[in-house]
Amino acid sequence: MKILHYIRDFRNTSDDTVQSVGRMFSATAKVAENHLLTVFRLPVEIEQTLSSQYGVVLHYIDAPRRSNPLSYLFLGGKAKKIMKSLAPDVVHIHASWDFCAAKVEKAARKRKIVTIVSPHGGLAPEIVNPDFWQYRLPRMLAYQNGMMRRSMAIMTLSEAERTDVKNQGLRAEARIELLTDAAEQLMPLYRKSLDTAYASYMTEEEKGFVHDAVVAAVSDTHVGAAGEMLTQGLSFRRIFLYAWDEDVTDLLLQGAEKMQVQLPPQLNVEQLPRYRNKNSKQRGALIDVASKPRKIKISADHKEEFLAVTLIGKAQSVGKKKMTLRHWTELYHLFRHIDFNEDDVAKELKRLGLKKTAKKIQKTLGKHYAMPHGYDIF
Repeated sequence: MKILHYIRDFRNTSDDTVQSVGRMFSATAKVAENHLLTVFRLPVEIEQTLSSQYGVVLHYIDAPRRSNPLSYLFLGGKAKKIMKSLAPDVVHIHASWDFCAAKVEKAARKRKIVTIVSPHGGLAPEIVNPDFWQYRLPRMLAYQNGMMRRSMAIMTLSEAERTDVKNQGLRAEARIELLTDAAEQLMPLYRKSLDTAYASYMTEEEKGFVHDAVVAAVSDTHVGAAGEMLTQGLSFRRIFLYAWDEDVTDLLLQGAEKMQVQLPPQLNVEQLPRYRNKNSKQRGALIDVASKPRKIKISADHKEEFLAVTLIGKAQSVGKKKMTLRHWTELYHLFRHIDFNEDDVAKELKRLGLKKTAKKIQKTLGKHYAMPHGYDIF
């Protein structure tokens, strides 16, 4: 794991913030690649200590000139170049009320890099309240609140600081972390953040592997050996996370076996700590989804036709954004393997206003499952 810490000024080694960052370097030195982004050039002896003891690689953003306010505009560009060349997994910002820190956070977020902010007491009432209207409020509106709200989590160092951050209402309480032991907690917190945001940096090849395995699992033909080439360069941690969120872990395993691809030991995704995803999909079988009852006029004796109309209605109720890969697999099975009377189903779909939904489903299935010619039935 590659971690980039940002702190404006690291020169004063007696400063509490600098010492806290130093403890974090110590806690992660043996298990991660540490980088430090700072504004002011460090003395040679500090540079050497950071490099020799913690393996820290230094990067500098030169301080803007106060005589030239336009120099602040170039901070974002400098941060972007560093993010692009370094490509860290996590950017940990140690700052409050720092315009440069906000630019670093924004540059990292635009590259879909996980960002964590440690305010180091900067949100305490005695800091926020003095000169609030003239000093704090403009900065809150310009960048402070945005940096805090858009980060993956806010990491606090004491219960009092956690309460201060909570009282500001900048993040959901579950995303305000309390770090009391860096050696024990820091890496798990980074991993928790990465596992929450995995979809942002998952490759198309990794998603494609899951889709191929699912198609192989539900295919009625022999797939044969796909070869180990399929697995080269893939992150199976992300693959297992994606398969779990799409509710197709069992199909992933079946499909991989059918393709004769050896998978690593299965990751127990359900037990992994992750932050709540407000955009999580509707898990479970499509047929079991609770939806508004529809008065289907097809006779109960025509089970296949009744099932077809019901599943298409359920799909409309769930909505495309909430449908999992398992739901699409159920619809594939319906269209590919269930023998229903297409004319009767088409008439009922039209009566219920589901004809357009059925056509959209067919289009998606044709794209992802490569359904053979002749299944475009509506």
